[in-house]
Amino acid sequence: SNNYKQQIICSFDSLVHSIESFSSTIGNNFTKQMAMLGCYYVLKGIKILKKNDLEGLSKIAEGSIYSIISLLHSEQNITGASSYQLALYYGHKHANCGASFLHKSIELTSSKNSKFLRELLFYLKSKNIINRPTASDLVKLLKKIKKTYKITDIKLNQKEIKFLVPKIKNMKMLDFSPFKYSKNDINYFLNNE
Repeated sequence: SNNYKQQIICSFDSLVHSIESFSSTIGNNFTKQMAMLGCYYVLKGIKILKKNDLEGLSKIAEGSIYSIISLLHSEQNITGASSYQLALYYGHKHANCGASFLHKSIELTSSKNSKFLRELLFYLKSKNIINRPTASDLVKLLKKIKKTYKITDIKLNQKEIKFLVPKIKNMKMLDFSPFKYSKNDINYFLNNE
């Protein structure tokens, strides 16, 4: 298909791996470099996809490899933890969860401490992926990509959110997040209105 919607949704899964493993407390210089390369190649591939299908898809694939290498030696956080619960209890597809909630993870992480993603944001700015080295610029780009490829966010009702919050809070992977998530943080994250 030339609309590439499914490929872009899967690309978001790679971006979750890169961005969330970048700020993992068990990450190191190697994982951070892999995460930055993963973000860059995936986003560069998406950017050129419609002009050059083969090169765009190749860059996305290369970025996905860097992303998984980063993840295997660190850990993701709230988007990863949430996607498992959303799949288990509500049947949502894993990659679609990433596409739906990654922007919330970036907003939440940056609101806690802008230094958590700072190096990554400056790297993406230096590679002309985002205009300014800010979380808001990265979020804006991700939302633009979703709009271009007609990817809709998962919307949860209050009963579903209330059920999911304690399940997500107890996920062991959150122990390696750059800060401790409160129930209010998770509630904010899941509210995609």
